[in-house]
Amino acid sequence: MTLYTAADLSEQVFQYLLQRHFRMKEAGKEFCFYLDAYIGKNIFLADDHKITLTFWDNICLDKAYSSALCYWFNLSIELDGSVWFWIPYKQETASPTPLLSKPIGFMDIDERWGQAIDGALTLLRPNLKLNLDKKRWEQGYTDGKNYQERLDNFFAKDFDKIQQIVKDQFAFDANEKRPDERPPVRAISPFQFEKMLNDTLLERNMTHARRTDWGKKSLATGLLSFEFWNFRGIQHVKVDGIPADAKWIFITGENGFGKSSVLQALALGLAGPEDLPKTETGENWLLAVEWFNGKEAIVNSLYGAQSVRGYQPNRTFAAYGSSRLQVSGSTEPLKQNERATQHIFNQNPALLNIENELIRARSYRGDQFDYIVQIVKNLIPDLAKIEVRTTGNYEEVLYYEKDREGGTYKPVKFNQLAAGFRNLIGFVGDMYLRLSAGQSGPVAPDALKGIVLIDEIELHLHPKYQKMLPGKLSKIFPHVQFIAATHSPIPLLGAPKESIVLTVTRTPETGISVEKVDIDLSKLLPNAILTSPVFGLDEILPAAAADSADVETEDSYESAKQMQDLKGKLQIMKAKLNVN
Repeated sequence: MTLYTAADLSEQVFQYLLQRHFRMKEAGKEFCFYLDAYIGKNIFLADDHKITLTFWDNICLDKAYSSALCYWFNLSIELDGSVWFWIPYKQETASPTPLLSKPIGFMDIDERWGQAIDGALTLLRPNLKLNLDKKRWEQGYTDGKNYQERLDNFFAKDFDKIQQIVKDQFAFDANEKRPDERPPVRAISPFQFEKMLNDTLLERNMTHARRTDWGKKSLATGLLSFEFWNFRGIQHVKVDGIPADAKWIFITGENGFGKSSVLQALALGLAGPEDLPKTETGENWLLAVEWFNGKEAIVNSLYGAQSVRGYQPNRTFAAYGSSRLQVSGSTEPLKQNERATQHIFNQNPALLNIENELIRARSYRGDQFDYIVQIVKNLIPDLAKIEVRTTGNYEEVLYYEKDREGGTYKPVKFNQLAAGFRNLIGFVGDMYLRLSAGQSGPVAPDALKGIVLIDEIELHLHPKYQKMLPGKLSKIFPHVQFIAATHSPIPLLGAPKESIVLTVTRTPETGISVEKVDIDLSKLLPNAILTSPVFGLDEILPAAAADSADVETEDSYESAKQMQDLKGKLQIMKAKLNVN
């Protein structure tokens, strides 16, 4: 028999009910429940033996407490996993706050309410048994291995019947005068549920054990944990324990498994729903993201694009989707970091134009000009020089690429560069402008801090640049945390030591799942990374290989070529000696 603590059981049942709420919502039905405010670390009204919840807005027995929800129709899950539906036989309190000075029986309430409760008991009595010790009519659900299966049994067998009894026995006509103006018993409304959920999330955020384990080696800001429900294929995922010094967080997974969904959920939790498409602002999802700003940990929660009280967006933030070649024609400087998440939600967003800042900086902010030029040249070693050329009233930026003899090719404009170079200049330039927005003067890149999300970081890049990019970005922006999705093992080869990997999987039953992979990337070559849980390839033999024995397994092409030459010479020697 499994024994739970009230806190653990509260959390697990909360997750169970929340998933049921989302499933019913998707099916076009309402399923709402009510949780009391936290008592200690528990979500539900709880004691040393059980947690208790309700699905019904019940009778309130005192006008002074007319807004309270009173537990007349209850569901309890005990710490041994047993499940009980019950109605009180005599009750001294109708809610966690004492409302009555003496025990009260059903027929002690005014006549109409007494008749309604007694009528409900009559309909339910074949299943309800009177427990005088606990002063309640109760029905136990014992079939099943655990409380989840027993809750499934309750919902399958009796929940709809109880809903109908509540509707038939306690519903009042909208124009009918109610006894003492008391509200009827009814199912929890979506409005009540959303208010309760917001209050519960706020309580979770306030009582969450915030991380305090950052020190001199930690970044200035970074992601610590996240939990998502019902968002773009995600039923429920939770990842915690992200190191405070993680410079890179790589997200891997097959196409269509949900890497972009995870990045988008992180963007909403870190920066807010400003750029979420309007068609999705009414969606029924729930996100919680914990991040730190160097001084304290902050927990942000969103319910259906509505931020829960206490939400603090990260103002040093940028996010980039898988389209990063279009640059804005606007010449207006960015006064503050606005629309920071638009690139990860839209297909073809325009990046901020770093060339406009170069032209502006050459005349008025020389240090800024030098910073930008050095960023681009450090990122792209194949660039020899960047200059701003003036022809009459027209100014343009020109790029000089190196040739193999140490000279340079003819200068080209931005749109004449290779797609990989345009991708790097475009999104890194946008990132520099966003992270430095609102500063009074030029800002060196090594002084900037922030969190940057990148989808498909390997986009348009040769393997040489894929490997080089993570290390280059961390060297240029040492106080920035990068969170990047990738299909390639090559960027992981260039990752700093302080890097972790999250792998994304997906099944019809559980939806999208995210797991932190405990692997030391510094000790693995591409073959090992590809066949590890990071990418999960079953084998990496060439499809054209007739026999696996013929495949060279050396670590470099030069070694493989030498092995092929030795095998050829051996075959010649065998032929001369007539050896099979």
